[in-house]
Amino acid sequence: MEQSVRYFGLGSIMGKKLHSVNVHYASDLQRMGSKEAVSLLKEKYPNTRVDTLYRIEAALRGVETKQLDDACKADLREYFKQL
Repeated sequence: MEQSVRYFGLGSIMGKKLHSVNVHYASDLQRMGSKEAVSLLKEKYPNTRVDTLYRIEAALRGVETKQLDDACKADLREYFKQL
């Protein structure tokens, strides 16, 4: 049985939001990546913040947000500014 995004270390609220943009499983999230997922979230939830992008990227890497290096965060911030 596939792992729900809810159990991918993102919590139930984020899991519900991801479900609302048709991201139901961890494999969906892995396939699309953090940037595309946050792009979908930002469209539906305009108040989405850059830390959401960090959290999703960290979950995909299997680390805590604080373990993302500065270069990764800078890249994610630049992407987020374009949304």
